[in-house]
Amino acid sequence: MSNRDYREATQNLITARASVGGLIAKRQELEVRLRRDAQAERSIISQIANRASSLRDLIAQLGDVISSTNKSGPSFARGFEIARGKLLRPANGQVVTNFGADLAEGGKASGITIRTRARAQVVSPYDGRIEFAAPFRSYGRVLIINVGTDYRLVLAGLGNSYVQAGQEVLAGEPLGEMTSDASIIPDLYVEIRRGEATLDPSQWLAGT
Repeated sequence: MSNRDYREATQNLITARASVGGLIAKRQELEVRLRRDAQAERSIISQIANRASSLRDLIAQLGDVISSTNKSGPSFARGFEIARGKLLRPANGQVVTNFGADLAEGGKASGITIRTRARAQVVSPYDGRIEFAAPFRSYGRVLIINVGTDYRLVLAGLGNSYVQAGQEVLAGEPLGEMTSDASIIPDLYVEIRRGEATLDPSQWLAGT
């Protein structure tokens, strides 16, 4: 190799390294910004959870925040209506409270309650994006899943969750597990909402 060729090769290598370095720097900046945005979103969600007086109020306020950030639904959302009667059961167990049943504390049940077992695995009934994953009031750990076209799934009563707000999940993906505390009945509350309306989960879940 001539001196000229060597100099050209060296310069090309320097240029290539500089280009790669620039790309790495941009990626690092993007990761920092995404982490900062995610932290800010979690802070807002935490404030909403503290203010909300009910699941309905929580979902409504979350919807306002998501609308303001143009997050309408999961990137892979399909028409949720076609899943009627075909949704995966989030956990194995017996339904002990039906939709519309009279509640001891008054009012009607807006969802169903499945009595599972200690540490029973809870999976996502459908593809979606996690909007909320945290303890809320007396519901235990609550997961709210945006499944697109203004539909949301609510799972409440978990002892532990593996997911966080903003994460996209697939049908059948493990989301968490029920409590291992023997003093707590492992009841999983399941609610399906379209906008502000609650729907009967037994008409949507397979084998219910």
